[in-house]
Amino acid sequence: MADLENAISNKQKAVDLTDDGHPDKPMYFSNLGTSQGTRFGHLGELADLKNAISNQQRAVDLTDDGHPDKPMYFSNLGISQGTHFRRLGKLADLENAISNIQKAVDLTDDGHPDKPGRLSNLGNSQETRFGHLGELADLENAISNQQKAVELTDDGHPDKPGCLSNLGTSQETHFRRLGKLADIENAISNQQKAVDLTDDGHPNKPMYFSNLGISQETRFRRLGELADLENAISNKQKAVHLTDDGHPGKPGHLLNLGNSQETCFKRLSKLADLENAISNKQKAVELTDDGHPDKPGRLSSLGNSQETRFGHLGELADLENAISNQQRQLI
Repeated sequence: MADLENAISNKQKAVDLTDDGHPDKPMYFSNLGTSQGTRFGHLGELADLKNAISNQQRAVDLTDDGHPDKPMYFSNLGISQGTHFRRLGKLADLENAISNIQKAVDLTDDGHPDKPGRLSNLGNSQETRFGHLGELADLENAISNQQKAVELTDDGHPDKPGCLSNLGTSQETHFRRLGKLADIENAISNQQKAVDLTDDGHPNKPMYFSNLGISQETRFRRLGELADLENAISNKQKAVHLTDDGHPGKPGHLLNLGNSQETCFKRLSKLADLENAISNKQKAVELTDDGHPDKPGRLSSLGNSQETRFGHLGELADLENAISNQQRQLI
């Protein structure tokens, strides 16, 4: 951390000692903003993120559109504004993020190595706005940009799995909105490719397994093919196994797995599925801090599963635990 503090201090000095008319001043502003954004990621101090946005905006303002670094400055600014939106939830931040990332895309040639990443970031931001406003055009634009990102990225490129997974997630969302089977078929295909192209040791592999499992379960709910549900459980189980208990994504993977196991219980009536569902949901609850916004929902889900088991076995302890967990989620 001391290295990062020194880097920010030195980059600030570089900015302070350079006239606005100097050709390197925008780069110094951008570099300073990037380091401040990195420190925000480590410490969570909102002032760092605000300063990052301010400095990245100045880098943009001091650079002509024809300059080769202008797209990068737009992209960095947009990414920071997107982070600010996720922190505070102000829609204006998301609007600005989309606008600036769109400018970065427009100013970047298709052959440029950064074009796919910018297209993917743009699509992700558009899908986020769809989630808040429900405008179908945002989701369709997201899919279009994520598809372009995939097409412009070689299979051997380390970013290809992420592009495929993002595209698949948007296609799954499009299926849930319009119900077109081709969307969920494409989603599963792209998420399977993301998994296949990623080593087990890669930190994003669990997420890719989880996303694939979610889409397979979505198709199960549409077509009723048990193989889809069994594959969903298998892939969600892999996501759990590949994630350390201390990882912030572990509780979500456990809950997703438990939900699928409970669905399997409702389909086949095998008590072991319900037992496994309760066990995994219990772990999800235990790994979630009391102040976490998802804690109430996880407690409620656990309580519902315990109540289901009470209905089958009649064990009073299950009903008492269900009531206790459902009460806890109201606190």
